[in-house]
Amino acid sequence: RMLEILNRITNGKSEEGDIELLRKLSEYVKDTSLCALGGTAPNPVLSTLDNFEEEYREHVEDKFCRAGVCDLGGDEKDE
Repeated sequence: RMLEILNRITNGKSEEGDIELLRKLSEYVKDTSLCALGGTAPNPVLSTLDNFEEEYREHVEDKFCRAGVCDLGGDEKDE
């Protein structure tokens, strides 16, 4: 599910609530995993959510990627 949400965000098909759902799923996997890998696997996603939330919101709300690497299907936004 986490990968599906990330793909929706980077492909311009995200829905309201996707960022919050991604965070909840990541925290759930981290907190309930029975192995070390599962406990640390969501850390990169959580780290990007913590440090780049504004960019996530731009992807979801504005269909804009400031790095210019995501095909969001929207118009380019002038800086």
